[in-house]
Amino acid sequence: MGLADRSDFEHLSDMEQWHRIYDDETAQFGNVTWKFEFPEGDYGLTVNQSDQNFVNVNYQEATEHWPIQLKEQKGSEYKLSGMAWATPEIGLAETCWFELLISSNPQITFWGDRVIIRTDQCCQPQKN
Repeated sequence: MGLADRSDFEHLSDMEQWHRIYDDETAQFGNVTWKFEFPEGDYGLTVNQSDQNFVNVNYQEATEHWPIQLKEQKGSEYKLSGMAWATPEIGLAETCWFELLISSNPQITFWGDRVIIRTDQCCQPQKN
């Protein structure tokens, strides 16, 4: 029996990797609104399949639009990433990178300079 060739394992790595969804492609995640908790309260996030340029953030009667700069898919899960503006009302003291995981257990992770600031869990999913 000989040594394994890289091609022998390509099918395994494809199942485990995120695949980029380009701007001319549509990610099929639907229209969804969630409520996320953070230590001082909660806020809402809405994604809309027909406008894949922004994540809408709702808190204390205000709305912000965070730009989506990267869309990825792994099986039935999606990851939307981009810039979250400094929003002290939801505990973000400065602008940072976000990764919104759309899955059976949605969560959003905020990144600083190569470090995770925090990860917020969904406390109330709602399909629009």
